[in-house]
Amino acid sequence: MTERILQCCYTNASQEIGGTISSGWQPVAVSENIPAEAYNACVSFQNANSTIQNAMFDEHGNVLNLFEISGDGSYVYIMRTQYGLLDRLGRANMFSHAFIFSWKDEDVLSDPNYILSIDCRNFKSCESDAASIPVSLQRVQGIDISTAMQFDRQKDVSSTDRIQVVIADAD
Repeated sequence: MTERILQCCYTNASQEIGGTISSGWQPVAVSENIPAEAYNACVSFQNANSTIQNAMFDEHGNVLNLFEISGDGSYVYIMRTQYGLLDRLGRANMFSHAFIFSWKDEDVLSDPNYILSIDCRNFKSCESDAASIPVSLQRVQGIDISTAMQFDRQKDVSSTDRIQVVIADAD
C-alpha cells in the first residue's frame, strides 16, 4: 500500500524580494494536495508553539524538542517542534514539521504503531530540508503489549520512556 503523506511545516521564514528582506511566521514546505481543513488546523497547532523561540533546555541541558500528537474529528497530526535554531539573519527561531494522517485511513485506526513508530529522522529542522516531501516514512520497530510490560519492569527506565510505553499501550 502506498502511504499518503501530507506535510505542513511552520517557521519564521525570511525571504528577499527586490533587495528587501522580509520575515514572518508562516507555513512552508506544505503538501500541494493538503485539504484546507487539515492545513488550517495544523497551522493553528503549530502557531501555538511559535511564541517560544529561544532555546529551551531539558533536565540534562539539551535543547528541548517538542513532540506532539494532536487530533481532531478528521485528522491526526504528528508534529516535532525544534527550538534553539537560528534563522538566516542569526535570530532565534523554531521549526515545526508535521505529518498529517486521515482518521479514514485504515492503518491509522487499526495499528497505533503506524503513528508511534515514525522515525525522528523524518522530521527536518529547516525549510530547504523539508522541501522534498517523502513518498514513504522511515519507521522504527513498533511495540506490543508484551514488550511494553517487559520494558516497564526494567529498573532504569526514565519517565520519558514510560510515557512512550503508555502511549503505545493506549489502544
